[in-house]
Amino acid sequence: GVLSTLNIALKENNPFLVLQINSEETPNKETPIVSQNFLEKIEVYPPGDLVRSLTERFALGSIAGKSRFLVLKNNYYSGAFAGMLAWEKNMMGDLRDLLDLPASKSSNIITTTIGTTTVISQINQSQFKDSIVANRDARIFKDGSGATIFLYLFPDNDTIVIANNENTAKIVT
Repeated sequence: GVLSTLNIALKENNPFLVLQINSEETPNKETPIVSQNFLEKIEVYPPGDLVRSLTERFALGSIAGKSRFLVLKNNYYSGAFAGMLAWEKNMMGDLRDLLDLPASKSSNIITTTIGTTTVISQINQSQFKDSIVANRDARIFKDGSGATIFLYLFPDNDTIVIANNENTAKIVT
C-alpha cells in the first residue's frame, strides 16, 4: 500500500530527505498530490476545521532515515489551530505508521488494597503538554514514562510542523 511504499522511501539514509509524491490522476506528468488527497490516501482524517484550512502544499520527509516530519501549509491559522487541538485525541493513532512513532510506554498502574477493597490508580498517562521548541509554542505528546513520542508546532501562522522528536522539529523549522 501507500504507507509501506512511503516507509521504504523514508528509511533511505539521506541527511535530509523530502519526498515528492505525485498524483496518480496524471500518470505521464509529474503533478504533486495535494495535501487533502494525500491524507485520504494514507487514511488519515483530521477534523474538518484543519482540513478546510489546509492549502495544497505539504512536505513529508526524514532526516538520516530515522527522524520523520510532516509539514502542512494552511491559510487560516485559527481554523488550523482549532483543528490541531481537536485532532490531538486521535493524532497518535493516525500518524503512528507515517511518522514511525514508537509504541508509547504504558503508564504506571498502582494497585492498593485497603481491607477488602482494591483500588487501581493510573498515574502519568500519555498526553499532550505545552512546551517551547525553537522559541515557538509547541504541543508535545509524551508517554506515561515522560518520553517524547512526537510533537507539533506552528513556526509561523501558515505552517504546521509535526515531527517525531524536538531536534527534527528544530531542523525543519
